[in-house]
Amino acid sequence: MMPITAQWLMRTRNKLNAKQVERLTKPGIYSKAGGLYLRVRNSGTRSWLYVHWLNGRRRELGLGSLLDISLAKAHEKAAQARALYLDAIGRPLNVE
Repeated sequence: MMPITAQWLMRTRNKLNAKQVERLTKPGIYSKAGGLYLRVRNSGTRSWLYVHWLNGRRRELGLGSLLDISLAKAHEKAAQARALYLDAIGRPLNVE
């Protein structure tokens, strides 16, 4: 399992802004901030994901469609998911 360091957190925070999110059409998964990602599918649909690692395996939690969930709301949902995840594993992230 990859340790989460301060350097890793800095690389993964605030990569997309609201205008970029609106304009994304190329299929892929784009990082927004601390576990929040935007998935663009081949069909053009866009949805928010919260991604974390548990027991050495990548886990994805769908947060909703970009049509239904704004960037601000996606940030809130990701923060809630992160808090639930930390409560569930019973230990804080390893930030150096």
